[in-house]
Amino acid sequence: MSADVESRLYRAESWMKRARESVDHADGQFIFYWIALNALYGQRGTENGPPRDREDLHTFLGRAASLDDTMLPERLAILKCDAELILESEFL
Repeated sequence: MSADVESRLYRAESWMKRARESVDHADGQFIFYWIALNALYGQRGTENGPPRDREDLHTFLGRAASLDDTMLPERLAILKCDAELILESEFL
């Protein structure tokens, strides 16, 4: 796994942990989960270029969808607890 991917996973996990700790603050949970998602798909852009968030998200989801049937469940199993929390969130 590349250092960039490891860094993104670490940041996403850190923000998801923060969201789980904010059980009494629904707005905070939403923001923290959103930041976690952004940590997974966000790419560094150029300072002078237009924002690429939508393009980066589309690329990320395309890559996730292109994983073969054996890879996706295996990868999701690693993040099962966090994936379940995200999927159960009323905000996402």
